[in-house]
Amino acid sequence: MLETEDTIVAISTPPGRSGIGILRLSGPDAFRIASGLIQTTEGTLEPDRRLRLARVVDPQSGDMLDEVLVALMPEPKTYTRQDIVEIQAHGGPAVLGRLLDLALEAGARSAGPGEFTLRAYLNGRIDLAQAEAVASLVNSQSEGGAREAARQLAGGLSSEVNEMRDVLLAHLASLEAAIDFPEEELPHCDMQAMDRDLSAAESRCLALAATFKQGRILTHGATVAIVGKPNVGKSSLFNALLKRDRALVHHRPGTTRDVVEDRLELGGLPVTLADTAGLRRNSTAEGEDATDDPVELAGMERTRDSLDRADAALMVFDLSRPLDDHDRELWGLVQDRPVVTALNKIDLVESQAADDVIGELKPERCSITSAKTGVGIAELAEMLGGLIIDAADVATADSILISRRHADAVRQAAMSLDRARKALADDMSAEFVAYELRDAVMTLGRIVGRFGQRGSQGDVEEDLLDSVFSNFCIGK
Repeated sequence: MLETEDTIVAISTPPGRSGIGILRLSGPDAFRIASGLIQTTEGTLEPDRRLRLARVVDPQSGDMLDEVLVALMPEPKTYTRQDIVEIQAHGGPAVLGRLLDLALEAGARSAGPGEFTLRAYLNGRIDLAQAEAVASLVNSQSEGGAREAARQLAGGLSSEVNEMRDVLLAHLASLEAAIDFPEEELPHCDMQAMDRDLSAAESRCLALAATFKQGRILTHGATVAIVGKPNVGKSSLFNALLKRDRALVHHRPGTTRDVVEDRLELGGLPVTLADTAGLRRNSTAEGEDATDDPVELAGMERTRDSLDRADAALMVFDLSRPLDDHDRELWGLVQDRPVVTALNKIDLVESQAADDVIGELKPERCSITSAKTGVGIAELAEMLGGLIIDAADVATADSILISRRHADAVRQAAMSLDRARKALADDMSAEFVAYELRDAVMTLGRIVGRFGQRGSQGDVEEDLLDSVFSNFCIGK
């Protein structure tokens, strides 16, 4: 069983030096431990939720360790629904480390990752989806991601999942009653209403699953792969967008042999730019851009992998050379994904060259650039930012999935509901329908932490909790 009756302690602020560092205790002995370490001018500490100026004193030597602010917060109206003490000390590692040692010597136990939030969940203050939203809020790298995490923390996703689950559970109860008591005169199961509700739930699960890509972009950012033939200026544009020399640039084709990545912010969202090796043809193809260099070929394979994994592409063409069949082949590689086109090296040609390429390729988003002079770089950055914002457009969605676990769960629930509906359509026995419906109910329940039909918890669910909370930082 998960232990919640001892008293845990942790430093809740990041490692390193800072103006303030916070030590947090939670559990039945939190007030006793704090009272043994803290001295106030008033003589006693009162659990009145007020911040008080106090001193931390080593109980063995009597030496003062720090001057702090301390608050005692009695259960149940606390983050964990247990007694909580928060001590705001100066943020030096030595001070906080010694304060932690004193609390441990007084009987507290070091908290594990996310254990304060785990206790909030186990004590019923939040559900599992809300607990995961805490970690997403802490780790979010954009304003949009933080907003979606806050919405989930407020219970938006939980409310929707619970509503679906309750409808399905009502139908499951009717089915199981008919199965268990076939001789009793029970209300007839309305199979049409059941199919209608199962269909609506399946559609909603699939719609939720489809939001995970946008949610991932909002919370973790997007990846843009810069692709094109060798020596078209990919690395130069990479450096220009980053505003620093990150990638090696040389006039010799094939300089980039591996994927070079770096991060920047575009459109208010974190973006990972991936500068990739130029894509040549292999030695069996005709043309001056063919190669049989095994290192360069390996680099090109990584380019294709990077493009497959990217959320969007930046396709670069060299305006100083006319389009050829290889350019057209590469253009075909990015047509199934969001793409911005950069027509580079405008400083070497007349503007008509860009008009000719635009007329043939008809790119939806296109910037005419010179990485050498800086022409068009600001416009290119703006276009990429707009592309990412469009990819993460969630304005019409009620709930956005920001957890892969949740996305996997709603997909699994949708498959179970689809099988249940097929069993209904094929007029199979109620046991087959109930089996699939029960799986959908339990799968949706795992999103919010309602593990069984009646909320039972077992070893499998304890493993799930370990997996979820292991991703938290210590002290949260």
